[in-house]
Amino acid sequence: MASGNARIRNINSNIGIGGTDRVVVADANGVLKTIDFTAYSLFHARLAANQNISSSTITTLLFATPLATSPFYSYNTGTGVLTFNQAGIIW
Repeated sequence: MASGNARIRNINSNIGIGGTDRVVVADANGVLKTIDFTAYSLFHARLAANQNISSSTITTLLFATPLATSPFYSYNTGTGVLTFNQAGIIW
């Protein structure tokens, strides 16, 4: 395909194997490639407690200690602040 869009159908029927399968990513030119996902970690954590709304005030969601960490950010479980260590792309 030289240009245009790509669609993948029925992908939900192919269940992957965590820790061994690779992940498809697109480079800066839009070329699809695969990477070993164990080398890249995203923010993944569970909520620290149930979040109930009893009034019109919404409290900050606090997550427990992340299950996966990354050198690209830090997360403070006491304040709920996610801090990125370097700037990303600014549009």
